[in-house]
Amino acid sequence: MHYRYSGGGITVAQQVLIDLLNQPFPEIMRELVLDPLGMTNSTYKQPLPNDWLGKAATAHPFSSIPLQGKHHVYPEMAAAGLWTTASDLAKVGVELLRVLRGLPPTVWSKETIEEMLRPQEIEQTQGANSEFVGLGNGLFVGLGFFAGGGVSDGFYFFHSGKNEGFVALMRVYAHIGKGAVVMLNSNEVELMQEVMSALALEYDWPDVLKEEKPIITLYQAESYSGLYLTKSGLQFKVVTQDEKLFIQCDQQPPLQFFPTSELEFFAKGVNTSISFEKNATGNVTAMTLSQADVMSLRQQVDKQIRAERHG
Repeated sequence: MHYRYSGGGITVAQQVLIDLLNQPFPEIMRELVLDPLGMTNSTYKQPLPNDWLGKAATAHPFSSIPLQGKHHVYPEMAAAGLWTTASDLAKVGVELLRVLRGLPPTVWSKETIEEMLRPQEIEQTQGANSEFVGLGNGLFVGLGFFAGGGVSDGFYFFHSGKNEGFVALMRVYAHIGKGAVVMLNSNEVELMQEVMSALALEYDWPDVLKEEKPIITLYQAESYSGLYLTKSGLQFKVVTQDEKLFIQCDQQPPLQFFPTSELEFFAKGVNTSISFEKNATGNVTAMTLSQADVMSLRQQVDKQIRAERHG
C-alpha cells in the first residue's frame, strides 16, 4: 500500500465539474463555495483579472528576491489556482466547525463533513480486505484534508499549499473550536511553521509541538567522520570539530547536527535528522538522512536518503 499526493487527480475532478455543469471552473466555485461563505477576497480565475492585480501579493521564491512577473499563472485551477487571504480561507474552517456543532450548513452537510474527516480506505491488491490510508504518527488521509491527534480534544484537520513564492497552512481543532491560517508570500516554510507554533503556544493548542529529545554529550566524534555516498552518487562529508558533528552535502555549507543518542542526530531549524549504522565491531558504516516535508504531508512520509561510508 502506498500513498501518493495527487494534484493531477484534483485537476481531473476540476474537468469533471466543468463537463457536468457546463460552466467555467472559477464561476462554479464562486457560485457554490466562495459567495455562500462570504469569501469576497478569493477567486480561482487564472490569469488574475486586471482589477485584482493591484491587491495581489508578489511571490518571493528565495532570499527575499521578487519573482519576475510577480507570480505564475496556473491552469490547474483546482489544484493550484486559488487566490485568497488568510481571513477568507479561515471562513472554510469556521464553516466546518459550525456544522459539526449542529448549526445549519451553508455549503456542506454534516454528513459530508464527517465523511471528509474520516480515514479513507483502499482495497488491497489481493483478497477482499481493506486498509486505512495512514501516514504514520497517528495521521491519516481524509477527503480534502489530512487529520490526526486521536479522538479527543487533540483531534485536528489540516491542509497546506505551496506555489512558487507562496506557502500556506490551515490547522483546525474540530472538538475545541480553535485553529489558524498562516500564509506567506515567500518560500519560507520554516518561518510559516514557527508562526503556527507560536500561535499554538499562545492559544494553548493540545499536542501541536513535538517533544524534543535531550541533546547528549558526544564522545569520539571523529569515529563518524568520512565520506558517505548514495547509490546515485550524491556525496555527504561528515566532519567534526571540538566533539561537534557537521555534515556537508556537495558544495553546500556544513550544517551542525546534534546527538540525541550515539546513532541519532538532528539539525535545528530544518526538520532534518540523521541515523548512523554500525557493524558488529562497532564501526560506523552508513547513515540515513530523513527530511520530513513540513509543508503538507504530502507530508508526514519522510524523504529518506541512505549513504554508505567510503572512508
